[in-house]
Amino acid sequence: MRKNYFLVAGTLLLILSFIAFSDNLITDVGQESNSDPKFIMHTAHLHKPLN
Repeated sequence: MRKNYFLVAGTLLLILSFIAFSDNLITDVGQESNSDPKFIMHTAHLHKPLN
């Protein structure tokens, strides 16, 4: 279990994130920020590159 801890934790976090944000990923709920490029780009730049 220790050997695969980060793999399991990361996979679980990814799955939970997809479930939590599935309303915005799958359907258009009519939220104004979904179509505003400023908010989309802001979210994309929150994460640091892996390299």
